[in-house]
Amino acid sequence: MTDDRPDRTETRRTLRDLVLVAGGKMLSMGALFACAVIAARVGGGEEATEFGLYSTAIATILILDAIIGSPLDYSAVRFGALHHDEPARVDRFQAATFRLKLIIAAIFLAACAAAGPWIARRLFEGESRTTLLYLTLASTFALLLVRGTSANLQIRSRFIVYSLFDTGIAAVRLALLAAAAILGAHTAEPLVGVFGASALAMFVIFLGVRQPYLRAKWPDRHDARAILRFITATAGVIVLGTITGKADIPILSALTSAHIAGIYAAAAQVAMLATMLAGYACIVFQPRLIPMARQGKLTRLIGANILAGLAIGVLAAPLVIWALPPAMVAVFGQTYADSVPILRILLIGTWLDILFMPVLMTFAMQTRPVACLAGEVVITAAFFAVMPIVSRVNEIDAAITLAWIMTAVRVAKMVLYSAVTTVAMRGPLPEPCVAETEAPAEVT
Repeated sequence: MTDDRPDRTETRRTLRDLVLVAGGKMLSMGALFACAVIAARVGGGEEATEFGLYSTAIATILILDAIIGSPLDYSAVRFGALHHDEPARVDRFQAATFRLKLIIAAIFLAACAAAGPWIARRLFEGESRTTLLYLTLASTFALLLVRGTSANLQIRSRFIVYSLFDTGIAAVRLALLAAAAILGAHTAEPLVGVFGASALAMFVIFLGVRQPYLRAKWPDRHDARAILRFITATAGVIVLGTITGKADIPILSALTSAHIAGIYAAAAQVAMLATMLAGYACIVFQPRLIPMARQGKLTRLIGANILAGLAIGVLAAPLVIWALPPAMVAVFGQTYADSVPILRILLIGTWLDILFMPVLMTFAMQTRPVACLAGEVVITAAFFAVMPIVSRVNEIDAAITLAWIMTAVRVAKMVLYSAVTTVAMRGPLPEPCVAETEAPAEVT
């Protein structure tokens, strides 16, 4: 009779880590959601313009972070999963990805700052909001810094500390938010500043926690070349996935107005809860998926993921049907009553995120990044091909149309990552890179 106690132990450990990560992330998300609600409330009158500007800024920060930083952070996490028994080597690899990320960010953000008034006219409806642009750029750099700490904790599977880290960000964000409210903040600028300041504060605080990658030497030539080889396809997947997944608010603002973007953003803030739940699961499962596939356990995990997603959908359906309209008005205000039909559409798509992101997408990106990139290119091309439809209808209908487009994108991605995972499970899995036998010439 087979002893299944190791399987049960691994399952309990995975569930524990998921709870720890989700707990900290939920507090952090709650603080960010509180910022959004306050931004919606302080706009005043029947206009959602201020909230639209705030949401556009936050979306821009997240997009820039994903484009500049996520490919490098992801490569470090994957390298750590393949070489978990060589911590010093992993530290050198992450040191290189972290420093490269900051160099690229400094150059790009400085160029954006130099063109500040021009960008502000197009992104934030006028040169008078140039300060908002500068705060957006500064907050992006702060987020890139703090992502390095998050990636390191994930690589080390230090999920208790990871949870404390996210809880700390939430606490600092809430404290700064309270201070801004007391001082009478009523525009997007101070709230965007809170976002960046909370991230920077936690990065500085966690400098006191042992993070060897910050002082590690550069990797050997073999591993340095591996960074470029791996980033090529993965960077494209992450960049294109971010455009089709998070660029909806800035696009709508550019095609219509900040007010309509604000109405849409209120719905997106609630809908993203499902996506963030899926993201928490990705963080926990990512280092485990390839080992589980080698052990023949991945199929069972995929089934458990789908069953959990279906259960969440069944339980949430009554709330979406009956509780949503009064809840949206109570939280965001009467101005945002038009957000309800938009939210119902978006929730269909973000529920699909729970089904495919934690296992199917994460495993596919680790094992077949080129195939994932090819699929994302097709999805992105279709995304922009249908975008003119949004500009041809009136403003609220434009928001509803965009919501359907975003849901269709998620359907396409579920099909893509299901197919890629099916193929990957039938073929060879990635093997750890073989280190050079000669002593590397490392530079401090």
